[in-house]
Amino acid sequence: MDLHPSKRMDVLFSVLFSFIIFPPTTFPNKLSLTIMDNKSTDIVMVPVKDYSCEPEDINIPEEDRETRALQKPFDPKKICVMPQFTSMSNIIMRLQENRINMEPDFQRASGIWNQKNKERLIESLIIKLPLPAFYFDMSDNDNWVVIDGLQRLTAIKEFVVEQKWTLKKNNLEFLGEDCDHMKYSDLPGALRGNINESQVMVCGIMAGTPARLKFDIFRRINTGGYPLNSQEIRHALNPGSITSFLKELADLPEFKEATENGFEPLRMVDRECVLRFLVFFENDSQKYAASDFDRFLNEYMEGFNNRFQSAIYDEADNRYRLKQDFRLAMQLARDIFGNDAFRKRYKTSDARHPLNKALFEAWAVNLAKLSEAEREALLARKENLKSAFMQLMCDGKLKNWTPNESFEVSITQGTASVSRVKCRFETIRQLIQEVLYA
Repeated sequence: MDLHPSKRMDVLFSVLFSFIIFPPTTFPNKLSLTIMDNKSTDIVMVPVKDYSCEPEDINIPEEDRETRALQKPFDPKKICVMPQFTSMSNIIMRLQENRINMEPDFQRASGIWNQKNKERLIESLIIKLPLPAFYFDMSDNDNWVVIDGLQRLTAIKEFVVEQKWTLKKNNLEFLGEDCDHMKYSDLPGALRGNINESQVMVCGIMAGTPARLKFDIFRRINTGGYPLNSQEIRHALNPGSITSFLKELADLPEFKEATENGFEPLRMVDRECVLRFLVFFENDSQKYAASDFDRFLNEYMEGFNNRFQSAIYDEADNRYRLKQDFRLAMQLARDIFGNDAFRKRYKTSDARHPLNKALFEAWAVNLAKLSEAEREALLARKENLKSAFMQLMCDGKLKNWTPNESFEVSITQGTASVSRVKCRFETIRQLIQEVLYA
């Protein structure tokens, strides 16, 4: 089906307008906007806004976001990213054969794209508007891992491969009645051909690129639009026992109750908090010396997968103990603080503050390390503990211990710095000890 010349102009102006409003962020540098011959509406490298990501920390105050600047530059000789054009039919074939990693755990939430966004994407393919580049980890040629473009691929798979829904005229901008209530199989052959023959730019991180660099490359790629957050990147790069274990702990009712479901799973904030608990529970916080907190967490995930090859475990496995300690810490936090667990509080009359990730890890780790007798004693003195914590928040330090950092600052700004990590963990430890043995 050919578009009427007036519609072609509408498409052209719409595309040029979108290029101004949503400048491309993931296009190869050497490609530019180009109008093809007069017989075609092909336009090269027109950006289509990708709604695959949302701002990083959902329900987490902005004060608790770490600075994530790269500490060391890339060694260009070790990076192998190959851009190439391929037809959409090749991508569709891989989707049909399950040779693109679309595991449910990596699909952050089906609600990221609404139905209108999905149908507009399909419309863009039908009228031959190119998509932004897709990025894959191509280390395993039989199982590409999506780095950027997951939501677009999901929409294409649902419409073309699974045929889950039909196009609706109210969601389309240019086709309207022409494709109303049509599934992929209902489209005229020429329009199906437009989808399959579309040329897309595919950029692959190739085998041989060091694993540690993949995380930084992944993060660098996702710097525009709606970027993946660091936990989503870590999850994508470390499939295995760690990802299933993080989900298992994040799904515990004790964790959900202690946090009142405040660490939403939508962007894996809940799993990041569990990860931060694990890494500091198994590693002495006072020996923490990482210059890059993201890389520190990523290396723990890599090491966990090396230690535990299978996601299945029994009571003899160390993961069973980790799970039990985590569960007990969540129960104790809930029993002591109620709905105020892992939140700042300066006085009893204050409105409730948001959940705080730095407080979560400091309280959770210290509570998990208590003996059964200490847990019972602390619960019996919970009012003393809550009063002492409010005094700490107001004073910024304990009376008998003066670190280089203010405790309040250590859970508020630059929370990944070495001195502030050490400050908050040791301060909470000493606070508990003072209440227990006063």
